[in-house]
Amino acid sequence: MMTGAPGLLECRLVAISETHATVLVPNNAVLPQSCDLFFRADAKVGRRCYLLRQTGDKADLAILSRIGSEAMVGQQNVFEV
Repeated sequence: MMTGAPGLLECRLVAISETHATVLVPNNAVLPQSCDLFFRADAKVGRRCYLLRQTGDKADLAILSRIGSEAMVGQQNVFEV
């Protein structure tokens, strides 16, 4: 899921690394330059991102920082709900 005014947008995560992510957005929605990418529905784990480029339904994002508890990283599966 991603945030950006005015609300949440459910996207498909295609690829991710420490510094970049690629997502597919529904209905060719246009993402804002700055957005948050959440991996859990409760928004406890995610990444603050910057839109590098968007072509149609594919968006390439630069990961700027983590969202959520740093203590969880490396100690448990952050994608577990």
